[in-house]
Amino acid sequence: MQVCKDAPAVKLLKLDTKEGVASVLAKSVTTRKNKKLKMVNFMKKQSPLSPEKLEDTFAETDYIIDEKSGLRRVRPYYFTHHKFALKRWLGMSVFDMMMKEFSLHISTPEKLEQTAERGYMLFNMEIINASELKNRIIKDGDMISTKDHRHEPPVRIPLPEVIADTDEFYVVNKPSSLPIHPVAQYRHNSLIFLIAREYKVNYHVIHRLDRLTSGLVIFAKTKEVAKRVSKEISDRVVRKQYLLRVVGKFPDKAVCDKSLFEISAKKGIYRVAKADDDEKKVKTALTEFELVEYFKEADQSLVRAIPKTGRTHQIRVHTQYLGCPIVNDPVYNDPLFGKERFVERQQREDITEEMAVNGLTKTKNWGPKGYKISEDDNRLDMDFERDPLW
Repeated sequence: MQVCKDAPAVKLLKLDTKEGVASVLAKSVTTRKNKKLKMVNFMKKQSPLSPEKLEDTFAETDYIIDEKSGLRRVRPYYFTHHKFALKRWLGMSVFDMMMKEFSLHISTPEKLEQTAERGYMLFNMEIINASELKNRIIKDGDMISTKDHRHEPPVRIPLPEVIADTDEFYVVNKPSSLPIHPVAQYRHNSLIFLIAREYKVNYHVIHRLDRLTSGLVIFAKTKEVAKRVSKEISDRVVRKQYLLRVVGKFPDKAVCDKSLFEISAKKGIYRVAKADDDEKKVKTALTEFELVEYFKEADQSLVRAIPKTGRTHQIRVHTQYLGCPIVNDPVYNDPLFGKERFVERQQREDITEEMAVNGLTKTKNWGPKGYKISEDDNRLDMDFERDPLW
C-alpha cells in the first residue's frame, strides 16, 4: 500500500509526493462533502501481480517442494494485509470485527491486544493501540491493516498444464487443492500467483472453480475479451459440465431447482433454502444431472452435472440434497450434516452459523494457524518459534 497518483484525493489536489500529502493533512483540508481528509484517502490498493509490485511480491517468500509428501509448501513469511471496511463491518468496533472476521489468524482477545501493542495494526494508516480497539467504530471508507506471520496450507506439487495460448485466451488445467485467487490462508499457493511466478503471465480471470475441483480455467488476455465472455457466461451462452463421484446409486437423470441459503458468510457454507429463511441470503439455483456409471462394489456413482446457474457450492449442495453427496467433500459430506445427507430430498435444517464454523470434522483439533496437528502430520517445520505471537 502506498501513496498513489490515481487515488481520488491525490488526483483532486494534484499531489505527487508523500510530503505534499503530509502538508495537506496538517492543514486539515476537507473534501467537497466537508469531510476531513485522512491518510487513507491518498492510498490505493495495487494488484500484487502488477508490474510495479511483482518483484516485491515474489520476494516475500519461496516454494518448498516436498517430494516425500507430494506437496508444494510456502516458506512462512511476514505480510501486511490492508482491507477497506466491508458493509457488514459498519458500526462495529475494531475489536468486535477482528474477533468475528479474523479469529483464524488472531484466535484470542489477548493475541489481538498483543498485535496492537506491537504496532502490527493500523487504522486508516495510523497505529491503533490496544486501549482503542473497543472504542474505534468502523465507518464507510475506513481501512484496517494488520501484519501477520503467514503459514499457508500446502497444495499438490504438479503445475497447471497449459492447454491453449491464443490471441484472446490462456487456458490451463487447474489441479485439485489449488484456489484460483488468494483467499483466507492462501496467497502464493493460489493459481494466479503460481502461473505468474512459474509462467510469467498475469491475465484476467473469467470464471472460478472451487479449490478442491480440478479442470479447465480460462483467462482472457484483455479486459474487452473478459467482459464479453463474462456476459456470455451470465447469459448462459457458455455451457459448463462437471464430472463428480458421489455416494450411492444416482438416478439416470435428475434436476434440482432448490434455492441456496448462506449459513455462514465467513466460511461460505450453504444449504437448500427454507420458506422462512431471510430472502437476502437466498439465491436461486438450477442443476441438471445424468448418471455416467455406477460402481456397485464401492456403492458410488460417476455423475455429470450441468449447472444452469452459477452459485457458489451449487453442485455440492444439490447432490447432498438429492441424497448423494460428493464422496470426498470435506464440508457437505461431513457428519455435521447428519444421516439426512444420504436421504433423497431431505437435509438437516437446524445447523447454525456457529455449528458450520466450528463443528466440521476438518476444523476440529486444528492448530492456531489452521493446520491439523496429529502424530501422522508430516508437514515441514513451520517456524512458529521465529515470532511467538504468530
